[in-house]
Amino acid sequence: MSEDNINRAKLTRLAEAIIDDIIKTPDVDIIAEVGQSGVEQARTILFQVKAAASRRLLAQAKHELEAWRAAQTSRTHSLDHAAARDRFEKVRSVDPAFNRKMMMAARNEKESTDRDKDGLIEDLADLQRLDEQDTLE
Repeated sequence: MSEDNINRAKLTRLAEAIIDDIIKTPDVDIIAEVGQSGVEQARTILFQVKAAASRRLLAQAKHELEAWRAAQTSRTHSLDHAAARDRFEKVRSVDPAFNRKMMMAARNEKESTDRDKDGLIEDLADLQRLDEQDTLE
């Protein structure tokens, strides 16, 4: 254990001992020592500190969540979409009949559009994501 960790452990034990001592002290003794107004001031300060700490933790958690969501969305979507497009183009180039049938089916036997292709690529990316999730589970 490093010197820093040893010192932290000592401070933690000291803080716990002080808190235990305060908790075990009867209310009458505390009020006699600091007065009722001192107790009320301490309560007010503790509530303010607790509220400030809670707000700070909540803000930090929101920030971390947004950063995580942004990283997941951009990373997953761009990688899956690019991989799906590559895979789709490989299938199309190897099997011309498949290419013609897929595009005709998408347009009820009319000429396909780029939007149709993008829709199929998105579907393929979704299927790949589902396959990867099944593999991880």
